[in-house]
Amino acid sequence: PPRSTLFPYTTLFRSLDLPAGVKHQSDGHVAGTIELVHCLRGRIQVGPVGGEVEIGAGDCAWFRADEPHRIVALRPSRALDLIGTPP
Repeated sequence: PPRSTLFPYTTLFRSLDLPAGVKHQSDGHVAGTIELVHCLRGRIQVGPVGGEVEIGAGDCAWFRADEPHRIVALRPSRALDLIGTPP
């Protein structure tokens, strides 16, 4: 996946095609990591485990990704995922 440098984060961009019911779970990345998920189509839940928010097409959510977090497709969905890792 493409990587770039975004002041001062190293960023990873991913395009996610998510069939209904699919769950992407992470135990967390390195301290200070952030994540931005932009829903292009469908409806998803994203964020830290226990603090997820529901977003639909055109919405985005920004959260700390250095703790357990997940992305859950509530219906067939497509999203862009940006992960920012500190230097």
